[in-house]
Amino acid sequence: MATKTILLIDPDHDVAASVATILEAEGYRVTIAQSLQKVEELTSASRFDLVITEALGQRQTFNFDPSFLTPLKSAIGSAPIILLSTYVTTDTIRPADHGLAAVVPKPFELDELLDKVSRALQADGHEVNGTRQRR
Repeated sequence: MATKTILLIDPDHDVAASVATILEAEGYRVTIAQSLQKVEELTSASRFDLVITEALGQRQTFNFDPSFLTPLKSAIGSAPIILLSTYVTTDTIRPADHGLAAVVPKPFELDELLDKVSRALQADGHEVNGTRQRR
């Protein structure tokens, strides 16, 4: 089975590095981007199985502006997106309303994040005879 690749987008380098360390300990290959511009550079050369992102460009907690999702989705293609953010809770937005696989509010519980990562990757596709198949 191939190692799953995750693009982690967070403008806070320390937070991104901490989350990447957690995910890498679980066997995922993680690439960090701190801006949408960097995402566009990375996705022109690579494909990712999952994207985990902070709510880019937000200015107020709990006042979610989904406008950053349009250029993000354009850059990443069909990879599922988990919103790992200070700016939202599952009470303030429904993931399906914005085409998200899941929402994980910061601060987060480690088990919750890992569970949602696993579920998003399972829902996105599966391996058949060593070949990744999309549903």
